[in-house]
Amino acid sequence: MTDEVGNPIAGAPIAFASSDTNVVKVSDAGLMTSAGPSGGVTISVSSGSLVTSVPVVVTQVPTSIEPSVSQLTMGKGTQQQLGVQVLDAVGAVIPNETVSFSSDKPSIVTVSSSGLLTSVGPLGTANITVSSGALKAKVVVTVAAIAHPQGTIAATLPLGSAFGVAISSHGVMYASQLSGSLGRLDFPTLSFDATISAPGTLDGIVFNPDGTTAYVAGASGGLGIIDVATNSLTGTIALPSGFFGAYSVALSPNGDVYLGSGGAVFAMNPSTKNVDATITVPGTANHMALHPTMSFLYVSLMDANQVVEINTQTNAIARTFSVAAVPQGVAVSLDGTELYVAQESGSLTIINLATGNQTSVNTGVPGFGLALSPDGTQLYIAASEAGSVIVVDRSSHAILKTITTGGEPRRVAFNASGSMAAVANDQGWVDIIE
Repeated sequence: MTDEVGNPIAGAPIAFASSDTNVVKVSDAGLMTSAGPSGGVTISVSSGSLVTSVPVVVTQVPTSIEPSVSQLTMGKGTQQQLGVQVLDAVGAVIPNETVSFSSDKPSIVTVSSSGLLTSVGPLGTANITVSSGALKAKVVVTVAAIAHPQGTIAATLPLGSAFGVAISSHGVMYASQLSGSLGRLDFPTLSFDATISAPGTLDGIVFNPDGTTAYVAGASGGLGIIDVATNSLTGTIALPSGFFGAYSVALSPNGDVYLGSGGAVFAMNPSTKNVDATITVPGTANHMALHPTMSFLYVSLMDANQVVEINTQTNAIARTFSVAAVPQGVAVSLDGTELYVAQESGSLTIINLATGNQTSVNTGVPGFGLALSPDGTQLYIAASEAGSVIVVDRSSHAILKTITTGGEPRRVAFNASGSMAAVANDQGWVDIIE
């Protein structure tokens, strides 16, 4: 502050204000701090009636690189897409940063320029280095023998109104209950050893690849976030106003959690707890499955007799497949060529994803849940109205076995090695199939 001839005026009061404190904050002493996203703001400096403005631009500087997983297991001859995010100092994602990949053992696992992992050789371990400028991170990839269960119920574990189920890469299983809690089991123990209260009608569950976090549909009417280490519900993300119901959930390689609801699919950011995108659909999004190598999400709409293909890079519907009555569970083959849809009309629809052509297998029972075994050879269809699980050969489409469970089997999950499957039954238990 100076007078008319330029001399400083000691002790003159000076005030500072930011036009957007979400981008830049300014203290009473004029210290500016970038608070979040990049962008431009104006800092107003005033003393009495005198005001001047200072434009300030915040740009993102890369400070860390985070792969979607730090370690993973693959079967021989399989592929998996690796997701990577470059972050700034406040943890915000920097879009369109150049990222490179390399494998120290390309005879076991190769990696493409886009991060597509392919197991090409013998069993073993390869280290994948992910780089962006001077930033580096490592992903440990193990190629192991992957199988499928023999189809025998090894245990029936009591759990009231069990509906959704998922098993982490470390052998932790969560089963959701319609009554508003989750049961936890740590394999090889065959009993539930803990519960989590999560108010709401709980449904689908998914773990992150490292098995440190689980996401459950229906917690407080939206998405629940579970810390596996502490076995606690650490947060929820609410549905936008005007929507209701939370049924299915999937986690994309870029870190977004997709939540299926009545009339919409939501892309949710678990770090910021924001809804990044609302994708309107003409029905109830009851089941969903991600493409193993491409940026697509497949969502069945049970009351519209459709399956929609969503581009997870643009969060827009790319294609719509009209299918037989009441589509439910969906799964994609490991090579990404076929989409499978279980239907309450008593059939399994196979969609060629290159051409869109459909074929149908008569299962003879209404299907609800559907899961592909980790070795990619078998499909497990939970037939709720028939009290059974139908095992279908993925290649020949022949029915291999009918496993009688009784009750109403709902969602199905496999462990990472494929040695067992878990089937939630809303009549009060979870079956473990080996």
